[in-house]
Parts: sequence; structure tokens; C-alpha cells
Amino acid sequence: MKVRDLFDMIWRRLWIVIVFTTVVTSAVGIYSYYYITPVYGATVELLVMPNTAVEPEESRQIDFNDIQTSIKLMDTYQVMIKSPRVLEKTMIAMKLRLSTSELDSKIAVKPVKSSQVIEITVRDPSTVTAVEIANTLSKISVEEIRDIMKIDNIQVISEAKVSDNPYPVYPRPILNIIMAFVVGFFLSIAFVLLFDSYSQYKKSRVLQKQRIMSKSALG
Repeated sequence: MKVRDLFDMIWRRLWIVIVFTTVVTSAVGIYSYYYITPVYGATVELLVMPNTAVEPEESRQIDFNDIQTSIKLMDTYQVMIKSPRVLEKTMIAMKLRLSTSELDSKIAVKPVKSSQVIEITVRDPSTVTAVEIANTLSKISVEEIRDIMKIDNIQVISEAKVSDNPYPVYPRPILNIIMAFVVGFFLSIAFVLLFDSYSQYKKSRVLQKQRIMSKSALG
């Protein structure tokens, strides 16, 4: 099939492409804006420093090994932040009516690449609740780590704050609409091509039967 034939085929049924794409895009847009509960995010950053539980003179001499030790401790601290002990104390402090697994599902803990910073992100339908959980969890985590590890090498360097114009991290209606438009457009093109191919196939079968019948009549 030539490219020109392909464009002619699409042009003949352009209304199908327009209607199908419009319906899919509109449906996804309406669903994204009115039926999906928006989820907001709040982020807190913790800095893991070389161990400061030593003499003042020694604490000034921070070498490469101290930094490497701090980086290795970050893996342990990430586990401790999401431990049941820390989560339960957070729920008690905030009087949350959640289970530890439900609270855990709202929290993401990860290291910031090429740094000694741990990032705690909390997601919740309420931006205020997300901020409060993030800040409370970070403070309790620091206290528990200091108490259990007996070292004072972690602190909050960036607290979560409530934005005047919070933007949900999920869903992203504009992105959803763009994706729906692209998917709808290509699906409609595929449908038109398949429909036209099937129509041509049926026509060829009918013509073939007519030829056979005409030959039989002549014979």
C-alpha cells in the first residue's frame, strides 16, 4: 500500500478519528478531574553527618572514612525510619486512626544521590496531613536513631511546609489528557485501517463470487 493510498483511506473516515479521539480524551479528562481523589506530597530532608559523639578536638578531624561510615549508616537509618516502632510513635503523637501498614504505604524513604541526605516523602489526600506526618515522622526518627544508635549524627535540615497553592502529585490531569489524546488518535487510526482493510476484503470476496457465478452461467 502506498503512502498516498494510506492518507486517502484515513481522509475518507476522518470523522471516525476525530470522534473517537475526542471521546477518549474527554472521558480521561473528566475522570482525572472529577473522579480521582488528588494526592499531595510533603518532603523532609535529613542530613547524616560523621559521628559527633567524640571529643571536640577529634570531631574537627573529619576524614574520608568518617564520610564513608555515614553513607553506610544511611541504609540502616532508612530501615529504622519505616520501622514499626517509629511508625507507632508517629501515630500516637498524631492520634492517627491508621494501621502501621497503612501509614507505611504513605511513606517513601530514599537517599539523595551523591550526598549524605535522606529524603522522606509522605503522600496523602490532605496536604496538611501529609506535611504533619512528614515533620512528625522525621523528628521521631531522629530521636529514635539517637537513642538506639547512641550517636548524634543525624538532623533535620529541611522541614515540610504547607504551600499556598498545593499541586497534587497524583493524578496529573494535563499529562493524562495528553496521553489519552495520543493513544486515542493512534487507536482510531488503527481501527480505520483495519475497518477499511476488512471492507476491501469483503468487496473482493463478493466480486470473486460474482465472477464465478457469471462463468458458471456462461458455461
